[in-house]
Amino acid sequence: MNEEQNPYAPPEAETTVMSSTEAGVELASRGARLAAVLLDSVLIMVVTVPILFLMGVFGGAEEPVRELTLTENIVLAIVGIGWYFILNGYLLATNGQTVGKKLLDIKIVRKNGEKISFGRIVGLRMAPFWAIAYVPFLGGIISLIDALLIFRESRYCLHDDVADSMVIRDPRR
Repeated sequence: MNEEQNPYAPPEAETTVMSSTEAGVELASRGARLAAVLLDSVLIMVVTVPILFLMGVFGGAEEPVRELTLTENIVLAIVGIGWYFILNGYLLATNGQTVGKKLLDIKIVRKNGEKISFGRIVGLRMAPFWAIAYVPFLGGIISLIDALLIFRESRYCLHDDVADSMVIRDPRR
């Protein structure tokens, strides 16, 4: 019995995987993606670092930095995520960009080059990885793997694979 007639063979589906060139877009450089993340991080720290001072996390010269309680971690995460969406929500929803990406003329799109939905950005690209980052030890490893995958030829990070997304040079630049 040959493989074509095997009733136990897995079903086959035709899939279309397009390269960035086939989708008619230019991938963002690794450096631009890194710079955008750093800019976005600095903007988040503008709010979260003063809150950490108010919470007494940073002691004086004689006091060591204290660890946050679970409640403090949750409050800080909620404030940080809230501030992230205050800064970036509109840009993400309308053009697949954060402030950092906008400043560097790059944006998030689907791998076929089409506009990406806000729900896909948040629900598949961000939220799972933000949640995983809080898992002790494993979260750090997965976050590191996610970031290091940008060195693949495709320049896709793990969150790009999960969300079927890619970061491109904004053609409107």
